[in-house]
Amino acid sequence: MPADALTPAAAAPPAAVCRELVQIYESAGGPVHALRGVSTVIPARSLTAVVGPSGAGKSTFLRLLACLERPTVGDVVIEGTPTAQLSGRARRRLVARRIGYVFQSPADNLLADLSVREHVRMAWRMREREPRGAVAELLALTDLADVARKRPAALSVGQQQRVAFAMAMAAGPALIIADEPTANLDPRGASALVDLLPRLIDAGQTLVICTHDRRVIDTADKVLVISGGTLAAESTGGGELLAVLDDADRVHLPRELVGLFPDRRVRLTVVDGDPRMERP
Repeated sequence: MPADALTPAAAAPPAAVCRELVQIYESAGGPVHALRGVSTVIPARSLTAVVGPSGAGKSTFLRLLACLERPTVGDVVIEGTPTAQLSGRARRRLVARRIGYVFQSPADNLLADLSVREHVRMAWRMREREPRGAVAELLALTDLADVARKRPAALSVGQQQRVAFAMAMAAGPALIIADEPTANLDPRGASALVDLLPRLIDAGQTLVICTHDRRVIDTADKVLVISGGTLAAESTGGGELLAVLDDADRVHLPRELVGLFPDRRVRLTVVDGDPRMERP
């Protein structure tokens, strides 16, 4: 890996593309449809926030995006490589080298007997040999240089979570995926982590974060709203929220708009070529 691998390029293709993802789990009560045809693009060198109510399918979406599960239907394309039909060995290699994952609980990301520096070096060497000075550069970027020799027990919970992000960044993966990374942090630790995110983007990383944290959502370049296993809406900056028209020609309204139609009926009209939705 060249020494400037963390430097962002002028332009880049999408880090990932999700194509009609369907995930069905078998249960004692019958099949459970966790995702129902989710399609989206994850822009490179950006922060995408994934939001929605509990049980909406967000964690399933993250696992499919991270190639930790195969979709029942559909495909995830990582840096131009379709993954649904890859062999198990090829998928494991892709996950190990091109995807970083940060769990919600900091303790789940770290080993008690390794120092901060050893954690980052280990993560890097699992992907490739690190260039001279790369580990120190990464520790400086994540504000961990002063605690490089400490073990997890000597760190705050917020510092532990930054170590997890530093490990995920090692060797510049295609995606860093995090599941509620601020949920277990105190306000100070959460603020420090949120403040770090734009710096990671500037360093060339692509982040996908499932979150309820308003600060993360406000920092995001793109927001995906998942509800009932579908992509209900998405925004791409500027505060504009776009409803999604799926392949069955259904419009999924954001949850905050559903309450405007208490009888669940919508009058659709076209005025001068512009569609309008009104209460009957």
